[in-house]
Amino acid sequence: MKVLYCKDEACKGPIKPEIVFFGEALPDKFRTLVNPDALDSVDLLIVMGTALAVSPFNMIPQLVNEKCPRVLFNLDNTDKTSSHDFTAGNNSIFVQGKCDETLTQLCVETKWSA
Repeated sequence: MKVLYCKDEACKGPIKPEIVFFGEALPDKFRTLVNPDALDSVDLLIVMGTALAVSPFNMIPQLVNEKCPRVLFNLDNTDKTSSHDFTAGNNSIFVQGKCDETLTQLCVETKWSA
């Protein structure tokens, strides 16, 4: 995706950042990286700050190998907003809370903090 810039001399800033808005097509790179063959070798899936309500992203927990651990850092579980329940014991863990706080705590407890 190409970033478009304002032509006004006073602005020169990006008009649209390199993101995909709701309803836009995903870049081809997404289909290359997110498919059952590519995800079969994933050994840990970490999902942060999303309800997994929008397709095709909401399918990622089901596309990884069934033995792959899945961890959700989020305010709420995704059992009502997606097809994956991180509390169902299916190699999944739900860490409830704000991402910055729970991830900071994880880093402290594992001594990954500086």
